[in-house]
Amino acid sequence: MSIDAPSSAQQRFIDDFAQMLTAWGMPLTCGRLYAWLLLAPGPVTLDEFAEALGISKSNASMAARDLEGIGMARRLTERGSKRIRYEATTEPGNALKRNSDILGQLAGLIRSRLDAVADGRNRARLADLATFHLALKAAMDGVIERYGSA
Repeated sequence: MSIDAPSSAQQRFIDDFAQMLTAWGMPLTCGRLYAWLLLAPGPVTLDEFAEALGISKSNASMAARDLEGIGMARRLTERGSKRIRYEATTEPGNALKRNSDILGQLAGLIRSRLDAVADGRNRARLADLATFHLALKAAMDGVIERYGSA
C-alpha cells in the first residue's frame, strides 16, 4: 500500500500538532510522525513516512523508535518479510502518562528534601508546589484511567 503525501491542510495540521508537542519535550520529528500516523489510513513504513514528510529514513527510524518507546506508536511486522510498519496506538493516555509520572517525581523530590533545603516562606512555597503537582498528577491519572491507557 502506498500512502499519498499529506494535503496542504494535513501538512499544516501535522506541523502545528508537532510544534505543540515540542512544548512537552517531544522532538519535532517525533511529533510530526505521531500526527501523520494519526491521519494515515493504516500502518505505514519508514520509507512512506520519510518520503511523505521529506525527511531521511534514519530520522524517521529514530522518531518511530522514540514513539514506540513511550507507547504512542506500535511496530507491526509481517511474517516472512523484513518490512516493518508503524501505527499510532489507540490509548490516548500514553501521551500524558510520562508527564504525569514526572509530576509525581517532582512532588516526591520536593517533599523528600524540603526540610534540608528551605525554611520559612520558601519552605511553604515548595510544600504548596508539591501539593499542586500531586493534585495535577491525580487529575491526569484519573483522565488517563477513564479514557484509556496501555
